[in-house]
Amino acid sequence: MSLNPAADLAHRWWSRSAAVAAGGRPFAATAPEQVAEALAELCALALAENRRLLLVTPDDTLLADLSNALDLAIRPLCLVLPGADFVAPITLRASLALLKSRLTRCDEEDAFGAAWDEERARIARLADDWQQILDWCASNDNRAPWPPAVPHLFPVRVVPARRALAFHQGSADCLLLLGAEHLPPEVQALPASRVIRLSMPREGMVFGALVLTDETSRLRAELEALTRSIPDLELELATARAELAEFTHRYHDLIGTRMVELDHLQARIATELAARAPKSERARQEARQAEVRAQGSRREQARYEEAAGEAPRHFKPSGNLKKLFRQVAQKIHPDRAGSEEERHWRTRLMVEANRAYRDNDESGLREVLALWEEGRPDAAPEQTDSDSLARQVERLRRRLAEIQGELNRLFGSPLYELFLAARMARRQHRDLLQEMADNLDGQIRTARQRLDGLRAQAAGTDA
Repeated sequence: MSLNPAADLAHRWWSRSAAVAAGGRPFAATAPEQVAEALAELCALALAENRRLLLVTPDDTLLADLSNALDLAIRPLCLVLPGADFVAPITLRASLALLKSRLTRCDEEDAFGAAWDEERARIARLADDWQQILDWCASNDNRAPWPPAVPHLFPVRVVPARRALAFHQGSADCLLLLGAEHLPPEVQALPASRVIRLSMPREGMVFGALVLTDETSRLRAELEALTRSIPDLELELATARAELAEFTHRYHDLIGTRMVELDHLQARIATELAARAPKSERARQEARQAEVRAQGSRREQARYEEAAGEAPRHFKPSGNLKKLFRQVAQKIHPDRAGSEEERHWRTRLMVEANRAYRDNDESGLREVLALWEEGRPDAAPEQTDSDSLARQVERLRRRLAEIQGELNRLFGSPLYELFLAARMARRQHRDLLQEMADNLDGQIRTARQRLDGLRAQAAGTDA
């Protein structure tokens, strides 16, 4: 018996759809009751073959489960967009922030490397559109329509029937219709080289847009959308921080210590040269500047060593660890608290979750989750009135903006740029930091020889 029935089912659908597509026919099957995991596996298969997939659902009902089931390695390449107009911009902004972050980090996802390479090429081709989309994201105006190029950015798009036409745009070579027999005729007629039609009972389907005139219901729907979106970005931020922390330690170990030594030697050389030319203001100024640089590098290295403590563990999180962290972030996020006491408790758990994730400590993350499952002490009852919901929504909106801002600051730092350069060099089987260290060693040897020579000359002159 297979350990992953959903994957087996997706493979059968995928292979059989390819066979019948050769004859120009769609592949038809019946969707199982728990279909989200199989659909997520099928999205992965499409990306593994570098295919563009449009997956159409009858309504928004399955979107949350499908989004959670997606492999985290491909989640940024999959746009899962609800039909509700007041929720869709929030989801889209979070999805674009996630995509931008993963593209910036150049994460090494070997199984889907071709899909990521194609995405980078796509972004390059659509450079002007990509900038327009980033500007739309930065505006944070949910009333402004999103740029028309959005459907072309994502190789996998999962949308309800009401958005199918807008997100097809002739750019999907694979089409999956869930509840196909109940979808509008114009959706069923969408062209694609490979079509998969999955039938399912009509009961429970809600066609058309989700319309909520009640403010409390609207806030609750927005809260759910934010709650689904933020954990992916919390995971992205935690990963970027941990990667940079490990790199920073190695940088200071290999480069920082050598820079301190080199700056010290260069300051001594400048001092020797100034002593030889007591009337030269330029020589004295260069000596002062060299000493300032030497003091600065010593202070920077000392500050880092004092703050760093123990060396971070090698950070290479498994897929299971990432999923577990995302699950923890989704359940215990402090901004979902109903009271200040509960917020403090959630915050403590979240701090511990970040530590465990940074240390590749899966058991520690499970302990955090167990503490949550045991129940929070003196927890306030869930707040359901519109004012309380509005406060939670505002906190989550603010947190979403904070994560995006922090990622932008992180990615814009010189050290992160060096980290990315080192990551790219590693793909060429090069160790950039070690190369820099070797270069500094050469400069240090040269500086020592020069300083020794200057001192020897001074000693000879004195004699």
